[in-house]
Amino acid sequence: MVKLNQSTITRSVNALEKNGYLMKHAATDKRSHTLQLTESGTTAAKDISALIDDLNNNILACDPKIDVATLIQKMRQLNSPSPTSHNRLNGESA
Repeated sequence: MVKLNQSTITRSVNALEKNGYLMKHAATDKRSHTLQLTESGTTAAKDISALIDDLNNNILACDPKIDVATLIQKMRQLNSPSPTSHNRLNGESA
């Protein structure tokens, strides 16, 4: 979903655990864990969410004519694996 290499995710999770933002709990399968945010992680997540909301509000404030639904649709098209995504973004037919 996030289009990252598994080793990148593992390193990130380990760093978040080392820095006290999340805890790993052993699952029934020895190769997997459940993850839980710590109090610090929960606080950081709220702070990050607020920063993202501010960023989004500032982006939309630049042009009040921006249609949020169209913007979301175009962002989804950018993430689409289809080779014609670029054409669709520019209003061209596939």
